[in-house]
Amino acid sequence: MKKNIHTRFESRGKVESGKKKERRKSLGRFAGFFMIIAALLSIVVMFSSSYIQTKHLLNERNRLSKETAAQVMEKTLSDIASDAEAKVNAGTSLSGFTQGKFTENEILDTMKTSFSGNDVYSNVYFGTQSGKLYALNSLSEKVDPRTQDWYRGAMSDTSSVYWTKPAYDESTGQYYSIVSGAVSNSSNQRGVLALRVEYDKVEAAIGPLNVGKKGTITMISKQGAVMGTKSCDTKEMYKKGQDISSSDVYKKIKAAKGTKGTLKVSGIKGVSEIYYNKGGANSQAWAFAFVPQNDLSAELGKLATTSLIVSIVMVVLVVLASMFVIKAVEIMLGGFTEAFNRGKDGYLERINTDDFGNSLQAKVAKMAVEPRKDRSELNEMSLAYNEMIDSISALTESVKSSAVKTAKNAEKLRETSEQTASAVDEVSQTITDVASVTENQARETVHGDEQMKELSRIANELAKDVDVLDAVSTQTASLNQQNMATMTEVSTNWDSSQEQTERLVNEMQNLSDSIQNITQVISVINEVARQTNLLALNASIEAASAGDSGKGFAVVAQEIRKLAVRSKESTNQIAGIIEEIKQKSDRLSDEVEISKEVGKRQTQLIDSAIKSTEAVYKNTEQLISTSERIKNGNDSLNEIETKVSESLDKISASTEENAAGTEQVSANAEEVSASMSELAVAISELSDTADELAEHSKRFK
Repeated sequence: MKKNIHTRFESRGKVESGKKKERRKSLGRFAGFFMIIAALLSIVVMFSSSYIQTKHLLNERNRLSKETAAQVMEKTLSDIASDAEAKVNAGTSLSGFTQGKFTENEILDTMKTSFSGNDVYSNVYFGTQSGKLYALNSLSEKVDPRTQDWYRGAMSDTSSVYWTKPAYDESTGQYYSIVSGAVSNSSNQRGVLALRVEYDKVEAAIGPLNVGKKGTITMISKQGAVMGTKSCDTKEMYKKGQDISSSDVYKKIKAAKGTKGTLKVSGIKGVSEIYYNKGGANSQAWAFAFVPQNDLSAELGKLATTSLIVSIVMVVLVVLASMFVIKAVEIMLGGFTEAFNRGKDGYLERINTDDFGNSLQAKVAKMAVEPRKDRSELNEMSLAYNEMIDSISALTESVKSSAVKTAKNAEKLRETSEQTASAVDEVSQTITDVASVTENQARETVHGDEQMKELSRIANELAKDVDVLDAVSTQTASLNQQNMATMTEVSTNWDSSQEQTERLVNEMQNLSDSIQNITQVISVINEVARQTNLLALNASIEAASAGDSGKGFAVVAQEIRKLAVRSKESTNQIAGIIEEIKQKSDRLSDEVEISKEVGKRQTQLIDSAIKSTEAVYKNTEQLISTSERIKNGNDSLNEIETKVSESLDKISASTEENAAGTEQVSANAEEVSASMSELAVAISELSDTADELAEHSKRFK
């Protein structure tokens, strides 16, 4: 097999060499291009971040160097001031100054003994109230100490030391200050001890310090005079002794509330901010430092140049690596392409990495695409391709075997189709007979449906009559019920009337008895009136017998007699009226008795009418109940008729469907017969196709 593969490689190579090769897109070139782009992006990101970080570190370095230089300068100034003040305070207590009187020898001896050999101060002075001035080192001219600022300052405040303003000595080119303190001796003499402090030591302390690459550290007095400066650049910004009290830098430092910090300034070319330090309360000078904005230009330029060189080297290495990768990828993909082309020609062969060659790229390609598990995706893809080739080979053999079997089965199907065609003809005849029977059944179903419709019409008419009867019965029952209610109310009212009549009869009887009693009372009154009349007559007789004394009594008796007569007349009238009332009462009592008898008869008639009405109501209720049962029976009959009609309709529809179905089946049988003929043709074609498939499968080797 390998020999055949090499032969095909050689023949394909000859064909391709004879043609003009077309340039094609390669995945290896794409991978190499991607590697170069990724490397360039990585380089740009790496050096950009490095540049930014380095710039930040350099700025931080410059900031720290400014702060350090200013702090060192102020620390040196503070140390010098502290040493000088301590020396003055100690000197004002020396016995050579405080015991006895001030003498030249004692003062000079004390000064030489106590103040010689010190580099903090350059000279020592002692001035007296008499105007004498003694110095440790000789003076160039004679000076009255009382005219000096250091003497007057110490005398004005004897409790503390006094500092003069920094002054510039043109002969030495240095700034100095004089610190002094008052001295008193046992003889009550007063003097002033003073030390001349030079600031050259401060400049010496900041000499080794650098503020960035081009920065400057400057010491100024509180009055704005430059006492010392150091610049890392060849061109100094300030000169010693220069007055900068009118500059923006001095004004802002003086106005600053803090003892140290950063200030935005103007007036210095290329500088936007400074760092200042004012020191402590006893500091005689201030320090400030700054770095120009172009301080980092040289360093950043070198960094950029170095980064560019490194980038070029890395790009070259990446390009070489990309070319190597491109070649290796082309070899790997070429192996896959060759395998696919062989498969296209019908040669089902596995991938073989031995044909890749012996170059370094070929060895890398072999490692990348060697068919193995548990490695890269390409290794697994090669293994999967080989397994696919094995499966396709097995499938091809199976197809060959299946093609032979298909040809045999096609022959069997041809015989089966012929038998099926004969059976279809028999089924067609049977279906024709079934269709005839179904047609007769359909006619019978239609006749039954017509009879059910006639029955439904009669039932509907009966239902209408029952509805009319039900309505009339309901109305009659309602009227009977109203009549019964009316008769009951009449009976109740009549009974009430009879009771009232009975009570009237009783009252009439009571009235008759009362009239009889009144008659008896009137008889008694008449008897009393008669006797009263007799008594009055007797009284008149007795009064007449009495003469004049009985005249008054006679008048009374006469009046009593008149009253008796009037009473009798009234009782007679009352008796007549009562007699008339009694007669009318008797007649009314007779009429009431007659009315009572008539009422009893009327009551009997009303009771009879109520009983008749109740009987009619009960009969009407029975009639309504019977009508309801007839109506329910008619509804049931309608439901049965509806169900029977629906059943007949379904039977009719089913019969029609059966008829149509038999026709359809008959038609289908004919179609099946035709299809069987077509199936026979198709089986013949299938047999030919199976033979052709077997022939094609022989192409795969």
